[in-house]
Amino acid sequence: ASSHGVYYRTMLKFLLRRLFPALVSLLLFTHSDASAQWVQTLGPSNVESFAGIGSTLFAGTSDGLYRSTDNGQTWTIDVLDSDWTSSMLVIGNNVFAGTLGYGLYLSTDRGNHWVPITNGIGTTIEVFSLGMSGSNMVTGTSSGIFFSRDSGMTWNATSVTWQTNPLTTSGTEAFARGSQKIGTDTIYYSNDSGEHWVAEGPEPAFTYWLVKSGNFLFDGEGNGAGVSRSSNNGAVWQSVDSGLPVSPFFHCHNLAIVDNVLLAATDFGVFLTTDNGTYWQNDSANDNMDNRLYINVLYGWNGSVWAGTLDSVWREPISAFSSVPNLDRNESSVSLYPDPVKTDENIRVNVMQDGPIEISIVNAIGETVASVYRGFVSSGEHSWIWNASGLVPGSYECIVQGTNVLLSRPLVVLQ
Repeated sequence: ASSHGVYYRTMLKFLLRRLFPALVSLLLFTHSDASAQWVQTLGPSNVESFAGIGSTLFAGTSDGLYRSTDNGQTWTIDVLDSDWTSSMLVIGNNVFAGTLGYGLYLSTDRGNHWVPITNGIGTTIEVFSLGMSGSNMVTGTSSGIFFSRDSGMTWNATSVTWQTNPLTTSGTEAFARGSQKIGTDTIYYSNDSGEHWVAEGPEPAFTYWLVKSGNFLFDGEGNGAGVSRSSNNGAVWQSVDSGLPVSPFFHCHNLAIVDNVLLAATDFGVFLTTDNGTYWQNDSANDNMDNRLYINVLYGWNGSVWAGTLDSVWREPISAFSSVPNLDRNESSVSLYPDPVKTDENIRVNVMQDGPIEISIVNAIGETVASVYRGFVSSGEHSWIWNASGLVPGSYECIVQGTNVLLSRPLVVLQ
């Protein structure tokens, strides 16, 4: 199709939308009612880990180990020797809880009784991370990396005997950050279910969390560093923090993959990416969750994403992620997220040619009510964050126009 044909078809669709603003508004408000939001539960504070089995959800905190059997509405505390439960893992009917200073615990009856694991791993050890790599259970601790071939009953030390945190697994691969001595933190890699490890290279920044997604290893970082990714097991890193509110106060505490979407738990709420970190979108802005909320950990279970924070537990249905748009990079396109919007709107535009563009917001009678951007852009993907809180609730259009492009996208602003 010629560029003129695309231009006129887009203009026709734009004019038709203007003739039926009420219909557009009705359809989008119907979608809004069906879309999911974060809901705060009566969960515990200072949550650092989750694990779910059957109808029981466990939350490990710095104040003890809690469990809920009614989808987070009520919680009871389980008694362990340690108040600090830093990591959890479910294998079959077994639930493991890693603690700080009191080693590893096991429950075979969904938390009614707990026993310490003592065979090959110390009872005063700090257990930071737990995972399954192939058929082995692997843990990162204050005394290095250990693996178990019998589902956690007996443990074997590896060549990494210094503090290791975090640790993550993917298939028979495992990745960890080891701190042999101060200032020499290294990313380690295993391709044999955590039994043997090699040093790949220095960590990219202050590593808080590691996760493998597709062909990339992602590193969630603290002290304002953002997120990085590696395509060679941690030897070389690339910063991928577009869309994240990176500042000297920004920390990415946790990364999780839920329904093929990569999520980031940060000091400024929950962010997500559907394009391997090329662009991050705020999943907690314009929602019930305060986007300034400090998120410690994210976990997918029972049809929801669970967020552990400093003061509570939140949940959001996984189905909410199905509304996250992807840009079509084979033609000029625009996407908006979230929609409907209350405050911050992420506007992403892909253009095929270099040139000047103007992005504006117009109301139902064609008046321009906001100018988002006016200037030159190169071909490729670009993004802007625009605040809609000053507009009257109702239906609008986001218009992108320039020498080589004319795009429009309907938008609803909520109270």
